[in-house]
Formats: sequence, structure tokens, C-alpha cells
Amino acid sequence: MDDSDSSGLSGFLWYELGRSSADEDEMHQRTLDSVRGRRPVQVDQSTLDALHASLHRACVEATTNYNSYADWKACATHLRDELKDAKAVIAGLDRQIGQADRWTAELEARLQIKEHNLLYYSDMVQILSRAEKVGKRDTSEYRELQQLLEDMDPFISRGERIPGYTGEKYQRYLFLLRALNPR
Repeated sequence: MDDSDSSGLSGFLWYELGRSSADEDEMHQRTLDSVRGRRPVQVDQSTLDALHASLHRACVEATTNYNSYADWKACATHLRDELKDAKAVIAGLDRQIGQADRWTAELEARLQIKEHNLLYYSDMVQILSRAEKVGKRDTSEYRELQQLLEDMDPFISRGERIPGYTGEKYQRYLFLLRALNPR
């Protein structure tokens, strides 16, 4: 025999041996699947079509859900930004309210000083006016009370509280009021 015949024959033998080996492997696999309780699955075209349709619906729903999530996330971000802006506005208003409260307290304090001063001043002016009407203008008590009234002017012009009288000075003030206040 020449080499060309033997190589053809040997190629055929090798092919048959390989096919036989593949058949044995397949038979061996079927035996193992049978022992293990596995069965080959057969799927027809309608089942594949249904699976493809389900996959498509799931993809569409996933896209819809993602878009909805993105919309809600954008809305939440927008609301957070609005809340941040509102808090900044509120903080600014709180500062303005604090300033207004300080101004109000300052104005109330000034008003109390003016009311206090007005009360002292008007009481003395009324007493001096009554004393003048009854002819007590030339008395030392009149001049002394008038001097006390004039001593108040610098406090009033500076917007300061007229100091109250205490002790002996208060007693003298009460004496002057009684002496000049005709009743």
C-alpha cells in the first residue's frame, strides 16, 4: 500500500473514532441527566415569542420607571433648592425683625423717657401756673421751683431722663409742691 491510501484510510478511521466518541459522550450525558432527574427542555416558537414579548414589556416598564425616578429626583432637587432659598429669605427676615425689635426697644425707651420728663415738667408748669394765678409768683418757693424746672431743660434737650429726687431733695420738692399748690 502506498502512503496516499493509508492516509485516506486513517483519516476516515479518525473521523469514525471521533464521531463514536461524541456519540458516547452524548449517551453518557443523557444517562447522567436521567439519573439526576434532568430532562431536556423543548421550547416551541410561540413560547420564545412570548418570552421575547415579556422581555420587551419589562424593558419598556424599566425605562418608564427610570424616567419616573428621574422626574421625581429632579422635582426633589428643585424643591430642595426652593427650600434652601426660602430658608435664606427667612434668615434675612429674621435679621430684619431683630433689627426692627432693637429699634422698637430703643424708641420705646426714648418714649418712656419723654413721658417721664413730660410728667415731671407738666406737673411743675401746672403748679407754677396755679401759683401765679393766686399771686405767689414773688415767693421764694416759686423761684426755687422755677429753678428746678429750668434745671430740667438740659436733660430734656439732650433726650435724657430727668433724674428723680431722693432723700432731702425729694422732701424739699414735695414741700414746694404743697406750698405752691393752692387747694
